[in-house]
Amino acid sequence: MKACVVAWMKEQMPDSDEGTLKEIYDEYKTTAANLLQQWKSALANHEDDKAVDVIVHTLKGNAAMVGDAEISQLAQHWREACKAKEQQKCEEILQKLEGLIGLL
Repeated sequence: MKACVVAWMKEQMPDSDEGTLKEIYDEYKTTAANLLQQWKSALANHEDDKAVDVIVHTLKGNAAMVGDAEISQLAQHWREACKAKEQQKCEEILQKLEGLIGLL
């Protein structure tokens, strides 16, 4: 489990036992991986920008809810870069996110 996320969850939910925190983390991990796959599929299928943005916004929010500031911030940076039509930056951020989500 990602140490900074676990520390944040323990701070936010001090009365929760390790099993509960692990369940929350595991659900986050699974959801993040699923959202990443939806995101990549939406891009590959050239879905409209709004559909892709909803997926990325959901990932950003889920990451923030469990204290994963790194993924949340990168997702927000991706949204901003794509709105600014900075394609290279969008691709670089997506690659970073893929790596981070793979490490969860």
